[in-house]
Amino acid sequence: METKPVERKLAVILAADVAGYSRLMSEDEMATLQALTEARRVVAPLIQSYRGRIFNTAGDSVVAEFPSVVDAVRCAADIQTLLNRHAAAKPPDRRLLFRIGINIGDVMVVEGNLLGDGVNIAARLEGLAEPGGVFVSRNVHEQIRAKLALDFEDLGPQQLKNIADPIQVFRLRLAEDGPVRAQVQSRKPQSRSAGSGRGRRALALAGVLVLLAAAGAGAYVYRQQEAARSLAAAVEKAKAEDEARRQAELVRQQTEAEAKAAEAGRQHALEEERAAAAARQQQVEQQRQAELARQKAAEETRRLDQAARAKAEESQKAAEAAQRQRVAEQQRASATQAAAAQASAAPHLAALARCQEE
Repeated sequence: METKPVERKLAVILAADVAGYSRLMSEDEMATLQALTEARRVVAPLIQSYRGRIFNTAGDSVVAEFPSVVDAVRCAADIQTLLNRHAAAKPPDRRLLFRIGINIGDVMVVEGNLLGDGVNIAARLEGLAEPGGVFVSRNVHEQIRAKLALDFEDLGPQQLKNIADPIQVFRLRLAEDGPVRAQVQSRKPQSRSAGSGRGRRALALAGVLVLLAAAGAGAYVYRQQEAARSLAAAVEKAKAEDEARRQAELVRQQTEAEAKAAEAGRQHALEEERAAAAARQQQVEQQRQAELARQKAAEETRRLDQAARAKAEESQKAAEAAQRQRVAEQQRASATQAAAAQASAAPHLAALARCQEE
């Protein structure tokens, strides 16, 4: 199977992350996450306004590509100016400050992501930068030094982690109101013999430079004002979204409380139903035991009645036998008396008979 060649291109890479993010998260996770969300709402529109594309947002980092090195540096300057101004109103230990590194180099394109030394150097420059600062590589500085009136400090060659050769690094000078503007320096004429034409051309060139600087400053101020308005709108939008999330959270908590109360009521009703069922079962058992006791008592009563009747019958039979015996004895006594009377009367009857005969 033929391997598809990797797409490569030259790109300007801007890498940014939050200085001391782990410490901020360990101290107050919710406040840090909210501040990071607000900062992203500022950074993302600015990058888009300078034709940039964010291709990585892992953790607290933002990595974007630009088609123009001038746009990338301008975007970085605006980001740091706005975020530093916003952070200045917070306590020093709670300020969310970004570090930015910019590099231009050859990169590989893999499913929309960019890889290679061009990205790695930008990330190392960002790690080298101070909180709220912007560091650029020499090739970036060479591309913009004649195009942007910004002041850079040459930090010399720096050995970056996992980068073989030292990279010459430049730091963008930033003030509270934005990047420091570079001073336009004109050469002092060597002699009048150089001719009035050369002097007029130098003055004209200086005038053009001043006009360009003024125009650039005006455009920069306008962009700063637009960025400030965008930041204010983003902050207001973030506050509104936070309030909406808070209200939604309150509704969710209330709904959960009501659901828990309903569940508790249902469980209570089930417990009462179980208790009623147990009481009914106990009552049925008591009734069954009472019925068994009644049946046992009735059976005992029948047994006693039968025994009494049997005893009465036996007594009656004994009385009847005694009565019969008494009658028989009386009859025998009567017969005995009759026989005795007849025996005693026999001599008299015989004498009477003889008397009659005579």
